Amino acid sequence: MIRVKLFIFLICILSATLAQAQQVASYPEILKSHPFYDKQVTLPRDTALNGSVVNLEDYKNHIVLIHFWSLTCSGCYKEIPELNILAHEFMDRKVLIISYMEESSIQLKDKITSGTGFYKLKKPVYGNDLIEFEIIPNAGNVRSVFTSAEIPRSGVPITFLLKNGILKDLSYGYMLQMGNAKPSESANYQHLKAMIEKYRQ
Repeated sequence: MIRVKLFIFLICILSATLAQAQQVASYPEILKSHPFYDKQVTLPRDTALNGSVVNLEDYKNHIVLIHFWSLTCSGCYKEIPELNILAHEFMDRKVLIISYMEESSIQLKDKITSGTGFYKLKKPVYGNDLIEFEIIPNAGNVRSVFTSAEIPRSGVPITFLLKNGILKDLSYGYMLQMGNAKPSESANYQHLKAMIEKYRQ
């Protein structure tokens, strides 16, 4: 009897997890209700954590992933290796990933080292310490631009896709799955890749 109850309990947990995984990753209705959906998004030039200047005006003919995460978000760390793969895979195909974080430069540099063209977590998380996409600190103003009634400011990770500067798509939350899939085989990675491929055509 105890085994039966335990089995039923585990099935319920699995069902809830899979349901959450499907719901979290993509919300077309939230996207279409966003005030900037299918409109031009203009952002100020910013200084990256490594001191370089990032100006979205230089990437008007690109697909740009505006990615928000936080040092306190566990799912965000799981997503980093997947974003690293995407950054490499689409490096020469006019796709750019820019990570905006509300933490200050001081807070970020306490956890992340930076040099010319690279970032590294001082302490590996989920076996990874590399961050191979740009990081913009003190990005509360940019986060405010992308906040809407359905998307709370605290909601991370979240990735907005801009094509030619126009907001076209988003991925909200981290797509959970059972087991330990490699980053290149995870459901979350496949979802983000499919989103990019859709708008590259």
